Amino acid sequence: MMIPMDAQERGEIRKVENLLGEIRSNTKTSWSKSLSNGLLYGIGVVVGTTTAVVLLGILLSVLGIIPGLNVLAERFSDVLDRAF
Repeated sequence: MMIPMDAQERGEIRKVENLLGEIRSNTKTSWSKSLSNGLLYGIGVVVGTTTAVVLLGILLSVLGIIPGLNVLAERFSDVLDRAF
């Protein structure tokens, strides 16, 4: 059952349909592109956070705020030297 509409209402509906079609065509992305973007974003966050934490640890160690970090680093170095 169709609802009776006048020409102006049909014209407005066609405009909305055209706009929705443009939105769909402009926002089409494949699942593989979305997946790769998500993976690259996640890897970037992990690498960036790790780098920031390491640099902060080195800075605090050099300033002497975390004195035990030098001992721990030397211990790891000794273990790695013996292993390889």
